[in-house]
Amino acid sequence: MPCCPECGAEIDHISLAENIRMYWNLLPNGEWDQIDDSNTYPADDPDSSYECPECCAHLFDTQEEALDFLNNKGVTPCQPE
Repeated sequence: MPCCPECGAEIDHISLAENIRMYWNLLPNGEWDQIDDSNTYPADDPDSSYECPECCAHLFDTQEEALDFLNNKGVTPCQPE
């Protein structure tokens, strides 16, 4: 398994953080009503980040890079201490 280059944790998956756009209605009483709670939409300019699930450090910008890392392609696996 690969290790996070930031915190050194052994990781078997990578978290994807991205901006999303959710739609809400502002009601006359000041409350908010989500238009559709089952759908979220990518923001116009998503700042996607593939991150370490342990320390949340930004590791990669693309899915291809993240998969290569998880599959140990060109990455040195964690070394036992």
